[in-house]
Amino acid sequence: MTGPTPPRPVLVLTERAVVVRAALEPTAWLVLEELAMGATPSDAGVVADHTARSLGASLGRSKDAVARALRQLIEVGLVERAETRHARSGQFVGTRYLVDLRSSGLRLPAEPVAAETVPTPRIPARTPAPIAGFTTPDEPTTSTSRQLF
Repeated sequence: MTGPTPPRPVLVLTERAVVVRAALEPTAWLVLEELAMGATPSDAGVVADHTARSLGASLGRSKDAVARALRQLIEVGLVERAETRHARSGQFVGTRYLVDLRSSGLRLPAEPVAAETVPTPRIPARTPAPIAGFTTPDEPTTSTSRQLF
């Protein structure tokens, strides 16, 4: 008999998240949320230790679909990939992902709810039509947080 499942962290979506979510492929948004929920805070943001295979298993997607989603997130600057190597041998140990919660419009409940100005990530639209309210990366965007549910 197994014990109760530990509660999963909650993410708060800001108004910015609505725009970013609309611009990303659906699997990329799911991967971003999963990375953010499984991440630990660090000085540079939040860091997640996952593999494409483990993300795929938890999301019900193939590892190839998750790998494509991770590439998209890295290309638009919402996630950075870093390989971890053994200090003495230099052997590959694992992969870590640094998630930029602020640019993605996600925040953890413990973070303050305040207006903030952050640069907009370079996210190509899925459709040829421009996305309403989406600015160029050089223009600062003001976003206020609100709970959507």
